[in-house]
Amino acid sequence: MTDMNEEKTRDDLKFVQIDASSSDADIIETAARCFDHLKAAFSDPFYADTETRNTFSWMEEERFRAFCSIIPSDPQRHEIGITYYAVCEIYREALRFPVDCERLLSGPKYNEVWENFPFGDPRRPMLPRQGNNQIISERMAKSVLTWVYLHEQCHLFQCHGEISRRVAPSGSAGGLLVEDVCDLQPSSGSTEQATLSHLFELSADHEATRYTIGLLAAAEGGQLPKVTLWCFISGLTCLFNRFFGYRTERETPPYPCGTHPEPSYRMSILLRGMTTLLNDPEFRKFAPWADNPDEFQSLAKHAIIVATLFCRLSYSSRDAEQSFLAGLGAERKMPETYTHAMIEMWCRVRPMIEEQYFGLDKTCIFPMISESELT
Repeated sequence: MTDMNEEKTRDDLKFVQIDASSSDADIIETAARCFDHLKAAFSDPFYADTETRNTFSWMEEERFRAFCSIIPSDPQRHEIGITYYAVCEIYREALRFPVDCERLLSGPKYNEVWENFPFGDPRRPMLPRQGNNQIISERMAKSVLTWVYLHEQCHLFQCHGEISRRVAPSGSAGGLLVEDVCDLQPSSGSTEQATLSHLFELSADHEATRYTIGLLAAAEGGQLPKVTLWCFISGLTCLFNRFFGYRTERETPPYPCGTHPEPSYRMSILLRGMTTLLNDPEFRKFAPWADNPDEFQSLAKHAIIVATLFCRLSYSSRDAEQSFLAGLGAERKMPETYTHAMIEMWCRVRPMIEEQYFGLDKTCIFPMISESELT
């Protein structure tokens, strides 16, 4: 993260109090300040010396949706959009999260889970130390909102819409649209289109996470407390489950399908990048506690388990909870056919992204990958 961004972030991304009594208008006002800052710090500078205009749009649809687009009739306009509904859902879910986790994940049934994954507060082991409900909710909401905006901007930086049209055209007459919505039709589209979509999600994830961690540290005065990173990982786990449609398939398809990777797989790839990031001296200064890699792994595993259980119990079923608990600790591997398709496609399109990329640094693009890194 650059000094320019860090200085502008201190005031604009301070964690703003939102509670259960806050109206939708309060939530949207808070989110608008966040997006205004992000646009000024991470979007506008990269369009300043070009003929391309960047815009942000609020959408009134009653669904969870974020997107970026380029309209063929106006190719010099790049747009990022999000629905009012999505913003309010992110905040409302963050407000429910600590309360529901304490209510749903208490009792002897979960004792073994917290003994095996002991990152939490001894008094309420499903939640992090040094984090009351207000802190957890605020940091979850603000980190997820920040990441969602940056994720869409990173799709644009990496020219995913244009490359998708060249490599795996859908036949649609529409514009260059990259959309993050609930994936309720996982079998739609070709395998080639799905493979490309999965890779574009992973690459936008990779770049957006790098920026978000720097911004979160700046908002905390140059430090990245464990509780803040725990909230970020928990929030992303909930978000990835939402984009996957809260599906809980036991079997992974042999090839990529749908628009988004399976949530646990997507998060495992993201955490590998986060581990590398926290080893970078530029970021290690924010989190000296990460000198101990076991501490980060303990934090991340605990956050993912808690958030996944929250999603299973809130949006799926008790059967989904039981299947998740039964598989705790087991390593889930992706089929070789899946990883081969991903590697082959990434070798094909990554050079195109490097050639057209116009963001902060090409090193922010998802790296070249081997089969072992994608399993």
